Amino acid sequence: GTLRLPRTQLEVGGRTLPWVVYPGLFAGGMLDIMTKALLEQLPPPPPRALVLDFCCGSGAIAAALAGRGGRDAQRLHLLDADAV
Repeated sequence: GTLRLPRTQLEVGGRTLPWVVYPGLFAGGMLDIMTKALLEQLPPPPPRALVLDFCCGSGAIAAALAGRGGRDAQRLHLLDADAV
């Protein structure tokens, strides 16, 4: 059979993003309460910043940072032992 991954939406930074949830990810691939609290306090990176999201899981933190910088957007690198 074909593996069908649940599609949902992720609410981050005042935006709603289409999101795919992979089995076994922390917090079901969504935002847990502490990550949400972190994102509410996290200042935007400086223009053209190089950002490493180490142990990124589903990539929710990087998704929240993406697009914050407009033309001077940061470069995001995501790293996780369980990368898919």
